[in-house]
Amino acid sequence: MITSTINGAEHVDRVRDLTPDKVNRKIDRKSQEDIASVRARGPVAVRQRLRELDREWHIDRVLMLNFAVIVFAQLLAARKNKKWLWGPLLQTPFLAMHAIVGWCPPSLWFRPMGFRTRQEIEAEREALLLGGLS
Repeated sequence: MITSTINGAEHVDRVRDLTPDKVNRKIDRKSQEDIASVRARGPVAVRQRLRELDREWHIDRVLMLNFAVIVFAQLLAARKNKKWLWGPLLQTPFLAMHAIVGWCPPSLWFRPMGFRTRQEIEAEREALLLGGLS
């Protein structure tokens, strides 16, 4: 199980743990490049990046929106054709799985798009803060 350390406390990151290593490495590489680039530009850039991190959508938020939009659209379509009811029957167990296990199959689609976990975003925030805002 992969853990991350945020503010001195270790956290289990199940989405990260169940993401293919190649995808995690790509996300990590981009994060490290961003940290180095922002630090090199100085304290103003660090403060700007911290504000951007406050607005960044983490994977959990993306998954919740995905579930809501897809299920809503499928229920609307089911008004005309009951075959669309299969969708919510498939999606809601994924939502439950994410709530219970901390991961679900649609994560495999969103992670390669670059959506990070809360812990990954917080780790970048901590690295920027440790670099100083002097």
